[in-house]
Amino acid sequence: MKDLEINIALDPVTDGASVVHVDEEGESDMGALVIATNGEYRRIDPDETYDILKRMSDTGLADNIGGTAYVAVFNGEKVLKIGEGRYYIGSAVIVKWDKDGPHMLSGKDYELAKKAFLSRLIWLVVNGRKYTAYEM
Repeated sequence: MKDLEINIALDPVTDGASVVHVDEEGESDMGALVIATNGEYRRIDPDETYDILKRMSDTGLADNIGGTAYVAVFNGEKVLKIGEGRYYIGSAVIVKWDKDGPHMLSGKDYELAKKAFLSRLIWLVVNGRKYTAYEM
């Protein structure tokens, strides 16, 4: 469910109304997955998800994870182009995506999205050093 949150602190930069997500029964596990190429991950709530996607609106690059319904969103400025390949080292936010845009994960989506992301990791060797990277 959505609600309206109003913040007035006599600061024109931050004052205003925002639509916020309020958990309903069965919705408490909705959100996204932030996962790194080193295997670390955490769940985030819808508000943090939208905040991250908004902050990445200029630099974000979405990659469909192997034909699944899941999309990993990265900082596109940090994608490495080596030869014919494109690789990413760092963290990404994973959401479901369709023609209407992003949708939150819930229930078993978290584990399925994590497995799909991890299945795309490879060893990238640069100057004799090995890095775990997401292959796009």
